[in-house]
Amino acid sequence: MVILALVALRLAWRLVNPVPRPLGSPRTQRLASMMHWLLYALVIAQPLSGLLLIRVEGHTLALFGSIPLPQVMAENDGLEEILEGVHGSVWILLAVAAALHTAAALKHHFIDRDRTLIRMLRG
Repeated sequence: MVILALVALRLAWRLVNPVPRPLGSPRTQRLASMMHWLLYALVIAQPLSGLLLIRVEGHTLALFGSIPLPQVMAENDGLEEILEGVHGSVWILLAVAAALHTAAALKHHFIDRDRTLIRMLRG
């Protein structure tokens, strides 16, 4: 749940603070934008699928470790199996997307020698 709160804060920050003007061709800009939104979607989907999985397994979930949340889903073996697959698949997609994002940033820095990585590090 902490991850979801941090992602919500990051999205709020992005909506309030303008993104620097993108570098590169229109095609590169579209790819970068798609990758950013894919990363956000995956970073949200991963903990959500994990939370749902915990619930359909019948485990109790407590906020801050002490405030139990109501059980809104019954144990469900069929749904549990599906969510295990979703959770694992999202993890693989997230790892691949993060690796591609990192590779693109390094390409910009070391091959293209533009300021993309510097701009990312400054926030």
